[in-house]
Amino acid sequence: MRNPAACWALLIVLILTLAVPVARAETREAVIALAGREETVTECLHESMYGFSLWYAEDRLYAYDGERDNMEGAIVTGQLMTDFMVLEVITEEDAAEYTDDFDESIVELAAENRVVMDVYRVLENGRWYFLSLVAENGRYLSAVGEYSQEAAAEGMGELLQRALESVTFELPFPVRAEWAGESDQDGMVNVRLTADRPLRGVRVLRLDWSGVNEIGDTVCRPETATDFGLAKAGDSWTVGLTFMGEMPENGLAYTDEDGREHVSAMDISGEDGHLFFWDLDAYMN
Repeated sequence: MRNPAACWALLIVLILTLAVPVARAETREAVIALAGREETVTECLHESMYGFSLWYAEDRLYAYDGERDNMEGAIVTGQLMTDFMVLEVITEEDAAEYTDDFDESIVELAAENRVVMDVYRVLENGRWYFLSLVAENGRYLSAVGEYSQEAAAEGMGELLQRALESVTFELPFPVRAEWAGESDQDGMVNVRLTADRPLRGVRVLRLDWSGVNEIGDTVCRPETATDFGLAKAGDSWTVGLTFMGEMPENGLAYTDEDGREHVSAMDISGEDGHLFFWDLDAYMN
């Protein structure tokens, strides 16, 4: 008789293997304490589409962006999917509410320093359940997860905690996109773009999602629609755009101060309809 847990483990390995972009992720070696003993592990960098990155032990954990238990964010799992945590960007109001019963809220604690703290961590029926928060420079993230006592004995708690403590928030996207009313052109709406810091090679893109790669994944092919070139902090432009398809049709490219080009999709929030950007690197191979 087949072991269901082993089948699930094999399935998630196959899914995540197929989902890995062609470009090899950045890795590093680290010596960490697991279940009372030191081990050398290889950590892999996961750059999520939600504006933060983290390091995880790639031989013991998997990391990917997605949705689980009605939460959307970066998901870190053990080899069995039952051991996991979901890291989700939250508002300052949510973070303050989580720590409302504490002597000092996380907002006050994070005013000058980076903070990683547990809201709760409890053992029930042989499983650890936890909610932790990360706060830095006005940005907040929650980590909700669980793992078995057996996994804890093998260092799962330390592995998940290390991944959580490695979270780095990216700089806010340097261009703000805001609705600017109806366009004179049929089927278009106006969007106001404003640069928050100096940039080079600023281009509005049209996104073509008709391509596929060698393993059958959809590939995005951006094409320049408008080239604005150099931008100073505070520069703004109004552009007429269409929003018709299920996948984002519009995007933005720019070159940062280190000479690295960034290519992002412009998307519409399903919560309140605001415009936001997410990175397209993983979809352009």
